[in-house]
Amino acid sequence: MSGVVDTDENGNLRYSDPKRDFFEKQKQLSQITGDDYPTYKDSVNATLAERNMYNRFELEDAMSNLHQIGEDIETIIYAIGDSPIKHTEDQLLNMLIGMKQLHDTRYQKMWNIFESLIANKTIK
Repeated sequence: MSGVVDTDENGNLRYSDPKRDFFEKQKQLSQITGDDYPTYKDSVNATLAERNMYNRFELEDAMSNLHQIGEDIETIIYAIGDSPIKHTEDQLLNMLIGMKQLHDTRYQKMWNIFESLIANKTIK
């Protein structure tokens, strides 16, 4: 047995187990909440809220990224005409499908930033 018997400040006998005391302290520390120690859920929600706080410069950046489609098209033109490696039809179609998906995702991101700016009344 690893317990210890001693007396408390009132002279009463007290049994303590160092292993149990250690695990009890760990349990109490994991339950600390408050302003100094936000819960995991609170910190995730705060991070998501910060992530949704866009400004007009991020909107401009997202709009500029839509122009990337032009460079992607130039790359596919190179792959079709000037590349020393002759790509198969499947490879070219996969490039086009990927390019379309990237463009759709860039557009959706730009639209989400725009809607967030309107919702936050950053722009009218």
